[in-house]
Amino acid sequence: MYRGGRQVGKATSTTWSPTLKRMIALATISRESATVGQTLSMELTVEASRKTVSAKIVPLPFFNPPRKTAALAL
Repeated sequence: MYRGGRQVGKATSTTWSPTLKRMIALATISRESATVGQTLSMELTVEASRKTVSAKIVPLPFFNPPRKTAALAL
């Protein structure tokens, strides 16, 4: 994870989200760079090709659809 060309963290896991139709990642970020809404850069390797992509810091849970939340029947 980079901000202004300086490394400020690292992605610990990435995966394709079939529900969101995009890549998602969990990362550790330095406290001074971990502001919700902040856009950082990260390196992503796909089929041996390394690219720099943008990544946005969002609050957890980053996806919480009402249709997938269990409800109690009263």
